[in-house]
Amino acid sequence: MKVQETGFFTMDDVRAIEKMNLTAAKEFALSKINAMPNARRENLVKATNAVNRAKNVPALMFSMTNFVLAHPSENLKVI
Repeated sequence: MKVQETGFFTMDDVRAIEKMNLTAAKEFALSKINAMPNARRENLVKATNAVNRAKNVPALMFSMTNFVLAHPSENLKVI
């Protein structure tokens, strides 16, 4: 049976950036994205753009949470 890998972020990552300033939080999120070079190119671009567009830490946390919930490993994909 194939083991489902996690996406770019976990909920622990989302909680980790809560107390960071925006610059540090973005650097943290981008490091998580860059740690997955085998992800599909369009997903890398989508995640990077979401991080770069965030205007504050709560907005970044919301975007990261959306990526967590949308990943197939969570079995929450919308049909």
